[in-house]
Amino acid sequence: MILFDKYGIKVFARDLPETTPERGPGRLLAERAAVKRLLREAFPNDHTVTLGHHESGAPFLTRQTDGHHGIHRPPLPAISVTHCRKMVAIAIAPAGTRLGIDCENGGRMHTLQKVADKFLSHSQLEEWGEYPSSLWAWCIKEAAYKAALRPGLALTWIPLPMEIPVGDTTPDSVIEIAGINYHVLQIDTLDRPIVMMLVFDMQSDY
Repeated sequence: MILFDKYGIKVFARDLPETTPERGPGRLLAERAAVKRLLREAFPNDHTVTLGHHESGAPFLTRQTDGHHGIHRPPLPAISVTHCRKMVAIAIAPAGTRLGIDCENGGRMHTLQKVADKFLSHSQLEEWGEYPSSLWAWCIKEAAYKAALRPGLALTWIPLPMEIPVGDTTPDSVIEIAGINYHVLQIDTLDRPIVMMLVFDMQSDY
């Protein structure tokens, strides 16, 4: 299913089966299968598109050998991938876009409360340290880390926006990392108990 289609960016998501293990090889297989199905949904007319990974683990789109050598093809879009206990999602954006997406189940209150000082700066703790704000902050920072592509970037260094709009951007939903402005918005997950955040640099007007 498609959850978002704006600014040249599309977000596709798929619920994981209730029988999916919470960890282990079975979990990994279910997530990979879900990503493959989402790629087929995103690229219904090009089954050569597949997912590769940089040494850092960051995903990128590539093509399987299809026998059509020498044919000029446009650059493949940018991609970001996320998964939580109940869902897998991918975000697709124009090539060159700095893009990150993250989702978390709403029930991570106790875990995030214990580690809030590990991903929130001292000044952020007062405003964002309590649940559910800590959950929103975690998702934003995870998505921003993916978008920034800066090895060694500490989560505590990532700023948080003054506003987190759902499905749109505003001047108050912009953050700056290393001189680059990123837009932050929340994706509507259609009444599922899942928080999903999208972070991207808007390169063009759509």
